Amino acid sequence: MAPSGILEFGFEMAIKNLCNQVQKTTGIQIDFSWFGNFEHIKQRTKIYLYRIVQEALNNAIKHSEATQIQIQLTETVENLVLIIEDNGKGFNYNTNDMGLGKGLFNMRERSILLDGTFDVESFPEKGTTIRVKVNKIV
Repeated sequence: MAPSGILEFGFEMAIKNLCNQVQKTTGIQIDFSWFGNFEHIKQRTKIYLYRIVQEALNNAIKHSEATQIQIQLTETVENLVLIIEDNGKGFNYNTNDMGLGKGLFNMRERSILLDGTFDVESFPEKGTTIRVKVNKIV
């Protein structure tokens, strides 16, 4: 089911509105920037990327103690690249750990369903960066 904001305001503005809403309720500084034209992207891709942003924000609020979150969505010739970065407390992340938290697991699964890649870089006291890259055609 599509978030109503995507249908009503468009993909980029739906994410922007989500960020503004989270910032207002939590006090966490959230900067969202986008580069490209996302009108031609399939609805399924937009929904999954929106849900990944939503889950990443939820994780940061619950676990990271971050004061700042930066989200960047970029269109390249072949891909969409989503980067979500926070200045929180970070954690030890092991790519071989199948015991991913439910949020990370859901983000990874959505990336896989879009035939994309999902990478997490996090270290204690260094914050967390999540990178998702998906083919624009999916």
